[in-house]
Amino acid sequence: MSTTVVTTSELAEHNTATDLWVSVHGKVYNLTSFLKDHPGGIDSVLQCAGDDGTEAYDYAGHSKSASATLTRFLIGPLEGHDEKLPEEENRSDPVPKPEERKSYLPASYPLTIFLRLVLGTALGGFMVALGGRFALRDQSLHILAALWKRPVDSIGAFGAGALLSSSVALLIFTYAYEQFRKTLHHAKEPFAYPPIIPRPVRVWDRRLSK
Repeated sequence: MSTTVVTTSELAEHNTATDLWVSVHGKVYNLTSFLKDHPGGIDSVLQCAGDDGTEAYDYAGHSKSASATLTRFLIGPLEGHDEKLPEEENRSDPVPKPEERKSYLPASYPLTIFLRLVLGTALGGFMVALGGRFALRDQSLHILAALWKRPVDSIGAFGAGALLSSSVALLIFTYAYEQFRKTLHHAKEPFAYPPIIPRPVRVWDRRLSK
């Protein structure tokens, strides 16, 4: 890599199409031979001939391959210019990593989730209490006793009713939890959409062809 230091006065002398120097981010490049191959055209480079073209270079949004091509024409650093990284390299990556991405949910979802949990818990408690109260009068305990081959009196009416009600409450809570879990991923993340905006299609009008 060249180490020739170029002054601003020397840079200003090379401002024609046959002798064209441009400085970008504190480095001077001889773009005379590259002028005709520049994808953006000759005029865009001539506007920066013999001057600082950093602003125009950054505005055009050149790719990394273009930056690599530019290094082939490097002459040296510009005198009195502190070498700084381009703004694009200084700023942090705007695209979050996969593990840093979060689901974008409406602000009302925490309240909705809380209400669902409270409702499920209250319903479960109500079922347990209701089952325990009516289990004393439930003649179906005889069927449970027959299955377990134990006397009805030894089973404990309240305990059997509480067990049955708890099972129902557990099923209800499990269903409510599954519904709540699905809401965590109901919305797409912004980065899940295609990065390319569809190109508009021009509609052909027969009237224009007449």
